[in-house]
Order: sequence, then structure tokens, then C-alpha cells
Amino acid sequence: MKYPFREKLAFDRDTTLRQYWKARLRLHHFDTYRGLPMAKMPEDLRTYEHVIWATQPKVIVELGSGGVGASGLWFADRLDALCGGGKVVSIEVTQAPELQDPRITFLHGDLTEQAQADEIKRLAGDGPVMVVEDSRHDYDTTLAALRLYSPLVQEGQFFVVEDTIVDEPDLTIFGDHGVTPAIDAFLKEEPRFVRQSLDLYGVTMHMGGWLQAVSG
Repeated sequence: MKYPFREKLAFDRDTTLRQYWKARLRLHHFDTYRGLPMAKMPEDLRTYEHVIWATQPKVIVELGSGGVGASGLWFADRLDALCGGGKVVSIEVTQAPELQDPRITFLHGDLTEQAQADEIKRLAGDGPVMVVEDSRHDYDTTLAALRLYSPLVQEGQFFVVEDTIVDEPDLTIFGDHGVTPAIDAFLKEEPRFVRQSLDLYGVTMHMGGWLQAVSG
């Protein structure tokens, strides 16, 4: 069997937790799902499984398709396995993935435009809906996404803002920033959502990014 990674993690007993964490962040860029590149941490994917099972969404809106659409495929498979089916609506600003799957609608456009938000709302239907924000990872885009797409999330469901790690200077390997401040600003203006502590496995990209709707 061919090893599925182009690279693998190398560390020893003298490796500090911070060094291990950063090595894991670099490694996740080489991960795959069903043969397609997918840059998500296994620990975060496991947390998603717990949340999807507990909340039973029927639609997952993905803001940022990741080029080839592997994460949309992963979410569609999880809806099948954990919720008895569902659909994924995914938007990407550069170009829509070429992946063809009847459970997934890929859109090409700017998620911050009201017309795109209206189209995604139409496609999502009655839900219940989970929203996953994995786009530009800056303040303006994150806050716009929260404001435009949080109305889709019904009571008990989650709006997950990914990659808050960009605002952790001791851990990040990325140059972006502004995601966590955008979440903080949104929560001050939208009391319908609360931040849940779901860093279940310690190593995570999304600390403080799991927002649950606690009222309708």
C-alpha cells in the first residue's frame, strides 16, 4: 500500500509541544481525503463528527471550497453516515471545483455579496443548517460572513469559523490575521450565538471558533 502522505511528521521525545503543533500545521497541507488534497486537521474533523452527530444538520454551507472540493465531499459523506443524508452548498471566490457530486452544489462568487448570500439561502432551504467559514481569514471577510450567513443557522446549530489560529502568534505559521477579533465583534452585536469550548483534542486550528445558536 502506498503511504498516503508526501510528507510525514518527524519528532522525538525532546520535541516541545509548540514545535509539535507547528509541525502538525505544516503537515496538514499534505493531507488528502479520498485521493483529493484536503488541508484540515484530523482532530478538528473528529470534532466536526461529534457536532454533526449531536445537532443533525441537513445542510452544510461551506464558505470556501478549498480548490478541489475535498472538504465538501467529506462533509457530504459525514451527512450520509451520521444524519442519514443531506446536502452541501459550497462557494469559492477563485473558481468552483470541478468535482461532480449530486449531494454538493459548488458556486463561484464572492461570499460577501448580498446576491450570493441570497442564492445560498435559497439553495439551503429549510435546513437545519450548519455554516462553516473557511475563506479569506481576515477581519472584514470573517465579519461579513458572520453577518450575512448567521441567519441561516437555527437554534442549536453551529456556525464554525475556521483557522482562528492565524491570531495566535506563538502557534501560527500563517500570515493572515483578524479572524478572532471579527468573532468577538460579531458576538457583541449578536446575542443569539455563544462560543462553545470544543477544542476537544488540544491540537486544533479553530480555537474559539465554534459558535452555537442558542435561540431562534
